Amino acid sequence: MTREKRTGPPGPSPRPDLVFVPWRSGTMSTGLWARMRLPVLSTLLTAVTTVILLTLPAACSDDGQGADASTPLDADLALDAGADGSPPADDSSTPDASPQPTLHPMSPQELHAALGSKDFLLVNVHIPDAGEIPGTDTHIPYTDVDAMVAYIGADLGVKVVIYCLTDHMALIAGPSLVQRGYLNIYYLQGGMNAWVAAGFTLDPYP
Repeated sequence: MTREKRTGPPGPSPRPDLVFVPWRSGTMSTGLWARMRLPVLSTLLTAVTTVILLTLPAACSDDGQGADASTPLDADLALDAGADGSPPADDSSTPDASPQPTLHPMSPQELHAALGSKDFLLVNVHIPDAGEIPGTDTHIPYTDVDAMVAYIGADLGVKVVIYCLTDHMALIAGPSLVQRGYLNIYYLQGGMNAWVAAGFTLDPYP
């Protein structure tokens, strides 16, 4: 028996922009994804554009504030530079004119020469008695700094030379006087031993 072929008007032709594939269980057809893709991309593009437009005014506002904030600094720099635009003077190069307290060394030869026109206090700080250099003004133990300060007085610029037998005790008393603010404290290098070794004599302790 021969099946009769049906004839009739052709059915609707498929849309050329969509591709249909057979449905598979558990997956989405490519045709359905093609229909959804354009709306999704359009929505994302709209969202990104909206975010950019919202952030532009804030960025412009920050730029304006930064420019305004720098204006006082520029004005201060202009004032520091001077009316003629010259750079400000560098005060850091100006030396400090005030002297700093320090302990100064003095050799036996220097002390001997200075005794010829004595304009300083000569203090023996050695204990116990070991003699003294001619021209010594007083004897105060190196441990009694308060007694030295009372004897020297309030004039921080007065010149004082201290000595002992070797210079060990003088190097203990000297920094203590410097800490009190005295500016011209000297110690005899090598003490009385160096004085005698240089050919000078000692007086007996009175």
